Amino acid sequence: MSDPGHRIRREPSDCRSMVLCATAASLGCCGAVHADEADLSLGLASSTVLRGVVLGELTARSTASYRTAAGWLTSLGVAALQSPARYDKWDAQLSLKFGHARVLNADWAWQAAYTHHAYPASERLRSYAHHELGTTLAYRDSLYLSLAGLRNVHTFGESHTSVAYEVVASHPLHSGLSATAGIGYRDTLHAGSDHAYGHAGISVRWAGAQADLLYIAADHAARRRLGAAAARRWVGGLTWQF
Repeated sequence: MSDPGHRIRREPSDCRSMVLCATAASLGCCGAVHADEADLSLGLASSTVLRGVVLGELTARSTASYRTAAGWLTSLGVAALQSPARYDKWDAQLSLKFGHARVLNADWAWQAAYTHHAYPASERLRSYAHHELGTTLAYRDSLYLSLAGLRNVHTFGESHTSVAYEVVASHPLHSGLSATAGIGYRDTLHAGSDHAYGHAGISVRWAGAQADLLYIAADHAARRRLGAAAARRWVGGLTWQF
């Protein structure tokens, strides 16, 4: 990070959810800014994937965020996800985030954040509602190291807690085009449902828009346990920043 006011834009994991990869995120790490700043983003994605698990197909998403000059940040995301089982049925996703980010030096930045993901009125996605406390260490706009603790809201009779580790790298190619790749591992702490996941692809930025094409995959353990919900697919997305 050559400029202390420079923003790191990424969504680990879901790629965490196609915000894009969403980041997802749902990509949501940023350094300190010189003044308070508010943003609005709108996005479309062919799928929403959370740590290697497909939550929905065609997705429309809107996220409003606010950052202070002191590095505090908050955001609220709302998404409509098409059900993989019934294409005429849609589920809602709400994501609320609070955190703090700071620039450590010319190259490194850090962020810690609490995020809550909810799926109101969706029995299909009820077990994926969770609280998340995570931290990300970023080197320039090239390398992101993340650690997150997760606690499910509605998973009864099983371990409620898991830990996710992720590494995401990005490399500029030419005129707004960049390559990205990442790997992650979710440890469910004695529940017997650990799995690894990853992605690779390209991103293109122009003006206030970004287009992504990513191949996302989960390991054999996830596919044995989750079947078709374990990702192994190409995911495309388009995000506009205002």
